[in-house]
Amino acid sequence: STITENTVSVQGMEIQMTTKKLGNKFKSVQSLMGKEMIQLFDGEKGYFDQMGNKTDIPADKIAELKKGKPIDALAFDASNFPNVSTEKLDGKDYNVLSSDKGKFYFDAGTGLLYKTNAGEGNATIKSYMTVDGIQLPAEVDAEGGGQKMTIKTTKNVINSGVTDADFKYKIVF
Repeated sequence: STITENTVSVQGMEIQMTTKKLGNKFKSVQSLMGKEMIQLFDGEKGYFDQMGNKTDIPADKIAELKKGKPIDALAFDASNFPNVSTEKLDGKDYNVLSSDKGKFYFDAGTGLLYKTNAGEGNATIKSYMTVDGIQLPAEVDAEGGGQKMTIKTTKNVINSGVTDADFKYKIVF
C-alpha cells in the first residue's frame, strides 16, 4: 500500500492531493479553497465526485484500472512494449519503451523513469526521493489538455496506514 501527499501547482493555484492505494484500489482526494474532489476505485467499480456531482467511472476505463498497482512502475508489463530502443536526450542515453499508449524514457544509468509521452499527456520527472529503499518521484512537470502543472510530493508512506475501509464505494442520494 502507499499514501502519497502532493501539492499540484496549476494556473497559479495550489491543490493539495492525498492518494491512498492498496493493490489495484485507490482513493484520491484533491482540496482547493475548501472544496474537495474525490476519485475512488474499489477494485471493481468507482466514481468521480466533484463538489457533489458524482459520476461513475466509465466502463471502458475499468479494465485498465483493475491492472493498477500501489506503485505505478510495478504495472509496467514488458509484453505491452513491442518496441525498445535507445535514444539520446540532452546528451544522456535513455532506454525507450514504446507502445500504442506512448513512449517511456528510462535513464540508462539509473534505470529510473525520466519522461513519458503518452496520449493523456507528457510528464518529466525532475527528481526522486527514497522511501524505505524505493525511489519514488518527488517532483514532476506534467502537461495535458493544454495545461501545465508541477506536482511536488511532500510525503510518501509505504505499507502502513491503508485498509480496505478506505475504498468503500458510497452511494449518495
